Amino acid sequence: MYVLGGTLVDQSTNVPPSSDLTDCSDLTEQTSTLICNSVVELPDEPEFDSCSSIDSLSDNDSDFLPNIPTNKSSLNKLNIRRAAQEADRYNISNRAAAALITAAFKDGHLIHSGNSDLVFDANKLRRQRIKAGLQAVKKNNFDVDVIRSIYFDGKKSDTLVKECVSLVKTNNSPATLSRISQSRTATRKEEHYVILVQPGDRYLTHTSPNSSTAVSIADSILQVLKNYANDLVAIGADATPTNTGANGGIIRLIEKYLNKPLHWFICLLHMNELPFRHLFLQLDGKTNGPDAFSGIIGKAIAGELHKTPMAKFRRVNTNVMTLPDDIIKDLSNDQKYLYNMCIAISNGHENFPTSLIISSPGPLNHARWLTLANRILRYYITLSKSSAKLKRLVFFISNNYAPSWFSIKRNPCCNSGSRHLFNIIISLNLLPKCDLKVLKEKIQRNAFWAHSENLILAMLSDEDIDVRTRAVERIMQARGLRKQNDSSLRQFRVPTINFDAKKYWEIIDFDTESVTEPPLTQNLTGK
Repeated sequence: MYVLGGTLVDQSTNVPPSSDLTDCSDLTEQTSTLICNSVVELPDEPEFDSCSSIDSLSDNDSDFLPNIPTNKSSLNKLNIRRAAQEADRYNISNRAAAALITAAFKDGHLIHSGNSDLVFDANKLRRQRIKAGLQAVKKNNFDVDVIRSIYFDGKKSDTLVKECVSLVKTNNSPATLSRISQSRTATRKEEHYVILVQPGDRYLTHTSPNSSTAVSIADSILQVLKNYANDLVAIGADATPTNTGANGGIIRLIEKYLNKPLHWFICLLHMNELPFRHLFLQLDGKTNGPDAFSGIIGKAIAGELHKTPMAKFRRVNTNVMTLPDDIIKDLSNDQKYLYNMCIAISNGHENFPTSLIISSPGPLNHARWLTLANRILRYYITLSKSSAKLKRLVFFISNNYAPSWFSIKRNPCCNSGSRHLFNIIISLNLLPKCDLKVLKEKIQRNAFWAHSENLILAMLSDEDIDVRTRAVERIMQARGLRKQNDSSLRQFRVPTINFDAKKYWEIIDFDTESVTEPPLTQNLTGK
């Protein structure tokens, strides 16, 4: 979830009155680094040998038993916090999780006929899950007096709720009919929105709107922020129309309620997926269910690709940059797979690492387009001859999608967002003209980082003093216009993109577009 994957922005309001907007080379120190919303890849579920009954504790392999105490009266005080967390993560019941843990201990000879202290029951696991949850809440709990920036994201999920039902009771006689109320639990689809305080990616709370409408969601978020509204200057989310609608989106409704503009930090990693998604659908056809596709390539990339042998494929050059170790360490397993696969394909089959051949590319799911890219690349290396459509997809992933993804991960600062967008536009020049139409349409529709407020923010931190000076001039011009029309609240709209731009500040026409000052700089003086 983030500007460039989440929105982490901070603004210091304690700027000396004599601050000079021209000298903004250290703007990064005043606006904190944005943390990219990388998807956390969960480890595969462990596999256990089935056993007929965990109650049977006899074990004939006495020679292999570890030397452990055999005091049958001792209590089981083993802390299984991580196991409890994994049970929550994979939605495993207390009874099933306790059975798996006990079976694993028995297989490891920690439970045998002489010692049954480590046998777990459902109640033990239930207590551990509650304790782990309370510890997580305590860890994320923090005192906050001022909130300047938030990021929100949500989804519909199955939720256990209590509901009251009315029942009719009868004693086989119409005259004795009676109506009683009874409480019961049920599973319902509900909206759940998480709100993070930025910078720091700190969990604030979650909220459940009454409905999926932008009005209901905005009202729910405002209830959380009612004590922090005066200090809020920036807000972030992904680029769904419910969030970013110019007239009735969630962010716009929050701005209207607060009666002030907020700096929009819209997730660039999500935006980077849209051209790839639509190019794939154009070349291979529509989806077919929640985790399947109707086209030839989509059907071929399903299943256990990592068990398919590698062929003498044709190498494809890539523009993926070499990442430092600290960035690679922060990547999820799926992201590391994409990074390593792009580099390995560019090196050719002769030097292809064996460990990558047998690694899983991740599940096929319409909500995870990163793993779709992984599967396309994994499928490509199994073919000595590939179709023209598959070659176009592999080339796009290696020279547009993946390089943009890792460039954003490497430099996730808010003042770099417009530069990242410009680089995505420049990379289009490498692609066949037949693919450009659909790609440009999706970039144009989601070019939030081309807005004058974000461009000016990038220009203020440019190494060239002339560029910084032009940014200050744009700000002073915008302030003059705001004084003339002080009563109106600016409306954030995506500008028209100049796809022939040579510099990032040329991707819009400042003379024809509506230019407004970044909310992050409105407390700075012009002296």
